Amino acid sequence: MKEIEKERQMIREIAIKTAQKIIQPRAAEIDEIWEFPRDLMETIGKQGYLSILLPEEYGGMNGDITTFCLLIEEIAKVSGSSSLLLLAQEVGTLPVWLGDIEAARALVYQAATRVDAGLEGAEKLSTMAKLYASNAAMKVTTDAVQIPGGYGYMKDYPVERMMRDAKVTQTLEGSNQVRRLVVANHLFRD
Repeated sequence: MKEIEKERQMIREIAIKTAQKIIQPRAAEIDEIWEFPRDLMETIGKQGYLSILLPEEYGGMNGDITTFCLLIEEIAKVSGSSSLLLLAQEVGTLPVWLGDIEAARALVYQAATRVDAGLEGAEKLSTMAKLYASNAAMKVTTDAVQIPGGYGYMKDYPVERMMRDAKVTQTLEGSNQVRRLVVANHLFRD
């Protein structure tokens, strides 16, 4: 337990320095323009604050909720709106990703069941499933690769490979543009 407390304290101290040196001098600007400057986002991303709750195998810090709360608290002391941005980034992104992934899985399995049963419309549904699932994979990995900032594009992080793999699914066995035409043809025939 003491190791966890040491790690939390270290993250808190770094968060205090980041808040005071990087965010506080621009807090008024952030509130005035109603947006978080990209350069600050990249700096915070490089420090791992945008991926604190993600597992290490996905390029995250494998942090816990308590550590995340400490980070949010220290950022909020100098800029409440900046802390809300971090909060929304961590908490808001995961449900969207999970929804996309689960919807894609359901469609793929529905198509597979239809193909196995030899039911009518199996080709159309399987084409739609491939199109939807590959686009969902690309969307999720594109978002995920940006969480650690510029580091997400480095081969040191598994999300870089996941994004490349997702891109392959959009072109394998015909590009998604061709798949859209196939689906459109099915719709016109039906």
